[in-house]
This record gives sequence, structure tokens and C-alpha cells, in this order.
Amino acid sequence: MFQVICFFNYSNFAQQVELESLKSDSEIAEAVRQSGDNEKALKLFNDIILRRPKFFAPYYSRALIFISQGKFDLAIKDLTKAIQFQPDSVILYHYRGICHANLDNYELAANDFGMVIKLDPKELSGYANRASINQRYGRHDLAITDFTKAIELKPDDWIFYISRGISYLALEKTALAVADFTKTIELNPKAEMAYLYRGQIYLETDKIDLALADANKMIETEPATISGFAFRGDCYLKLEKYQSALKDYDKVIRQAPDYPGIFIQRSFLFFKLEDFEGLINESTKAIEKNPYDAMTYNNRAYGYLRLNQLPKAEADINKSLSLNPYFSLALNNRGLLRIMQNKLSLALIDIEKARKIDPNIPEIYLNRGLLFTAQKLYQKAIIEFDKAINLAPKLAIAYEKRGETFKLLKEDVKSNADFEKAKQLREKVKSL
Repeated sequence: MFQVICFFNYSNFAQQVELESLKSDSEIAEAVRQSGDNEKALKLFNDIILRRPKFFAPYYSRALIFISQGKFDLAIKDLTKAIQFQPDSVILYHYRGICHANLDNYELAANDFGMVIKLDPKELSGYANRASINQRYGRHDLAITDFTKAIELKPDDWIFYISRGISYLALEKTALAVADFTKTIELNPKAEMAYLYRGQIYLETDKIDLALADANKMIETEPATISGFAFRGDCYLKLEKYQSALKDYDKVIRQAPDYPGIFIQRSFLFFKLEDFEGLINESTKAIEKNPYDAMTYNNRAYGYLRLNQLPKAEADINKSLSLNPYFSLALNNRGLLRIMQNKLSLALIDIEKARKIDPNIPEIYLNRGLLFTAQKLYQKAIIEFDKAINLAPKLAIAYEKRGETFKLLKEDVKSNADFEKAKQLREKVKSL
């Protein structure tokens, strides 16, 4: 159902309706409607309309009954009829716009809210509701313009700031979005979603301490919040506090096992812990919830690769690439699969495709190193492992594989140092 974020101001319209409802039968019918006896009121309004078909007020009142019953198509017919007799009535366009929105006729709804604004440029509901329509359509520039006008008319209403912030966020204007979410919190310190939106921006821009503070504020504001614990888990995951992340994710699953994306996040956690059975299990649960996510199949494929279950890995990689043919991580994993199958020329093609799409993935250079090692080009392999480590200094497997290559070169000191570094990194991860 369309979320009405601003209702009409009735003060002026009340007088207008009163002038049209001087007849005692209209007054009686309206009183019955307001008492909640819709069935009796409908009969009365039907009778009035039969006897006085050119009075707009009965059509409006009957439309309100239809709206309360969710019969938006019937309400639209009555409101349209009323507009014929009262074409300058703002409230009729307001309610018809709401009806159109509830029937997903968003263009018609936007037109009606536009008429509200045209007839009364100071009517807040017209700007607010048209902004909501434009936001739903992805027309965020237009939404921002209307939300800004709504803020000018009512600067102390937090809902307009958070709504405008969402449109700024969609346009990647993160500084303006943060300002609006901060203003929302200033006006309403219990606005849980404002902390979440602002925190997500902080998390994506590596301001992780600020993100964690917002997550904790969500939980403080609403201790039963599921999204707060899920988001705090994401913050802990990025901070490499894996056990804390696991506790928060577990809490989410206990309370809301269908929470969107929770199993994907847990799969990333098990990836970091190099728990490949856990990675496979969580990815499988995520796939059951959403079988159309290329990332999830790729995550599970990596678990299968590390456990040397190559046929299962190949099936998942193929599925991932069928969903997204340009998915660099899946192409890179297929390159690793080809190395393990000793199909080195095919491996090189996939890895290079992945590198052209995204040259900043550490595992691409890890796989290039493995490929050169398989070709006995050990010095070239060392260079690639170095690149992987420069991009990801905590990637234990890169040190391990470089150590193995140093060993093949009989450089035991370097080899032992890399093995020790890999061991230390893994022990640290398990303790986090």
C-alpha cells in the first residue's frame, strides 16, 4: 500500500463541505459515516446521489468510505465525478492521487499531487506525496526538489529530511545524505533508520568507528532491533572482530531467520576464517533464500575449490557466470579451477578477463602466481604473489604459496619466513 507521508490540511475544506451539506439528509449521512457505520452511510449517500446527482459533497464522502474499504477504483470514480462539479477543490485531487498510488498508477498519482500544488502552492501534502512518487520511480532529482520545498514549509519534520537523504544517497551524494540523516537524528533521536543509513555510508567509506557507533545507537534506541544487530555484525566483520560478528549474526538468525542477506554475510565471515565447510553451508542457505545471486554461487564454489571438490565447484562457477557473465570473482575462480585441472592456457584466459574487469582484486595476482608456479616460472610467480600481498597484507594463503615457491627455488630462509607469517595470520584470525 502507498505510504502517505503527509495528509491534507482540512481547515479550509471543512467550510466548503459545510456549504455543500446544508441539506439535512446530507448532514445525517455524513454524521453516520463519521460514526463508523459505513454500510448505512453508503445507502444514505447512494440515495442522495440519485436525488441530487450534481452535488459534489456526497461523491467525496462516499469516496472516503471506499478508501477505508480499500476499494480504490470505486473511490477514483466518485472523486473524478466530484472534480467535475468542483474542479478547484484541492482535497479531491489529494485523495484521488492517494487512490491512484495505491493502485500503482504512479504517473496519474503524480499528476494529481501536481494539481494539489498548482491549486495551492503552500499545500505541504502535494510536495511530500509527489516527492514520494518520484522517489519510488527513481526520479531522485525531482524528489529532492519536492522534499526541499516540503522542508521549507515545515522545517521541523524529520520524515522529510530522512526521505531527502535517501534520494541523495541514491544519487551517490553522500555528504548531503549524511547531513540529512544527521538532521533527522537531531529532530528525532529515535529514528532508527537514520542511524542505519548514515552508518552504512560510514562503513562504505571506511569510517568504521563511526559506523559502529551508529549501530550501537540503533541497538540502544531499540534493543529488539534486528537490523541493528545485523548492521553491527557487518561493522565487526570489517573490523575483523569475527567472533563478535558471529554473535550478532546468530542473534539475527534466531529472531528472524529470513532476514535478507544474513547468510551471505555469514558466508563472508567463514571465508575470512578459512572455514570452508562453514562457507559452503552458509552459501547453500543463502541460495535457498535467493537462487539468483551470482555472488552466493561463487562463494560456495570457492569453498568447494579449497576442499578440492572440483565438479561441484565447476557447477557453481558456471551458475554464477550464467547469472553474471562479467563477474570478475567468478572468472578468477574459474581460472583457479583450470589451474587445478591443469588446463593452464584456459586458466590464463579467465584470469586475464577478470583482471581487465577489476585489476584490484588480490586473488587475481594470487592465481597468476599459482599459474606461473605450475608453469615452473618461479620468479614470475614470486612477483605476482608480491602484488597480491601488497593489495592484501593479511592474505595468509598468499604468504603460504609464495613460501612454497621460495622452497622450490631453494630459498629456505624466505620460505620459512613466509610459512611463519601465514601461520601467525591464521592464528590471529582464529583469536579475533
